[in-house]
Amino acid sequence: MSKQILRRLTVGLVFTGALAACGGSDVDTAVARLAKGAEEADIKLDKECTKKVVEKLSADDLKVLLDAGEDEDPTLSEEGEALQTEVFLCVDNADFVDAIMKEMKAADTGNMDMDCIESALKDLEPTALAEMATTGATPDEFTAAMIPCVTTG
Repeated sequence: MSKQILRRLTVGLVFTGALAACGGSDVDTAVARLAKGAEEADIKLDKECTKKVVEKLSADDLKVLLDAGEDEDPTLSEEGEALQTEVFLCVDNADFVDAIMKEMKAADTGNMDMDCIESALKDLEPTALAEMATTGATPDEFTAAMIPCVTTG
């Protein structure tokens, strides 16, 4: 779910060639294209924050991302993975939660209280939400908040 949103943001860069342009003065172009990908996912992105993150990507990580196909999950360095998490700290948290909820509602099997889930997501700290999005790990506080969200149908 949130991994798909991350991929949408990343793929926006990969497939427009924006990451290849990160070698200097073209960082602004890469940020603009990343912002466009975020906009397509209805997520506001802080461009200055994003620029600072994009400037930190290594040449090796850029190459891995550029070589990855649309459906691939590229293996980045530990530093590159950390930067993926950092990008999520540049997005509007409410927009990000809305995007996650849109995907969850589309896949709803009827055994979850969506309002409860949305509330649990909104209560998460942005860093926890970013970590959950990029690693798939579920923070303990989110798991505890989700228990009452399960319905017996």
